[in-house]
Amino acid sequence: MRVSDDERERAVALLRARCVEGYLSMETFEYRLGRALNARSAIELRQLVADIVRVRRPWTTRLLHTGGAAPAHARRVGLPAQGAIVVGRSSGCDVTIGAQTISRRHLELRALGESWLAVDLGSTNGTWLLGRRLGRARVLPGDQLVLGECPIELAEPTSEPI
Repeated sequence: MRVSDDERERAVALLRARCVEGYLSMETFEYRLGRALNARSAIELRQLVADIVRVRRPWTTRLLHTGGAAPAHARRVGLPAQGAIVVGRSSGCDVTIGAQTISRRHLELRALGESWLAVDLGSTNGTWLLGRRLGRARVLPGDQLVLGECPIELAEPTSEPI
């Protein structure tokens, strides 16, 4: 079946949005954009976006439209005074959060003097900061992250994780 202009525009808009959100690199975006513009069937378009289509959850929409403010029920996690802590679902983590969307070992928070480094440990559902998926980023007390679907707020360093 021949592809309509509306279908093509929707596919291009989805590719652009996922690139902005960090799901696609610029190279992948450019490659898929070229394929989308030359697609001859709706099936070709669906194949180009099949791995990036997702349902937007209400809290995700709030994160993107409020500049990254996490919902009021965000769990507080104390940053380490020195060294590193691991946040995840496993009982072996320094901070345990039992939500199903959190990986067993989801996030590592490392002290770097006056700031901290948040490192996603290859989680399935990702770590998000200001509506963008991150691999690693510098963070400060008061920053709000979303692990999978679980919002957390980073708190001042303590000797024990909160």
